[in-house]
Amino acid sequence: MDGNIIPVITEVVGTVCLVATVLYLSLQIRSQIKEARLAATRELAAAYRDELDSIFNNEENFQLYLRAIEDYEGLEREDRMRAYVMITRILRVLELQHLHLIHGNIDPQFFSAMETRLRSIIAFKGMQAFWRINKYEFSEEFQVLFEYTFRLISDTAISFNSEHD
Repeated sequence: MDGNIIPVITEVVGTVCLVATVLYLSLQIRSQIKEARLAATRELAAAYRDELDSIFNNEENFQLYLRAIEDYEGLEREDRMRAYVMITRILRVLELQHLHLIHGNIDPQFFSAMETRLRSIIAFKGMQAFWRINKYEFSEEFQVLFEYTFRLISDTAISFNSEHD
């Protein structure tokens, strides 16, 4: 009887070790996914901050940005091209954030901050004009988000000169 119990005990210990190993690995994978999401969130937030810094830390860029969000279509050809690059870079970062969210690569709580940023950008008349002209350069998923967000704020277009309009 003692001879039969040793293989059974060995099998039980082996099974317990296997289950413990699988549980440990699943915890490690979950932890790595969480860390990867946080890293992606930090990286995307830094990319957005860097784009804004390139505008707001340069007086010429800042003045052009202000003119563009007020009246994109009224800009001279060269200024419109520069504004196009600025605005596209900002929206690309937001688009990338949205795509990462869709695919589960960033913390879902980050979405509400991204949506708030998008709402504040869309509210300007010049940004709305930019979007009408250039929206097809962005992913379908981002277009849907942008259009949905635009509908939420459609009656609140911002103009610096609203008292003069």
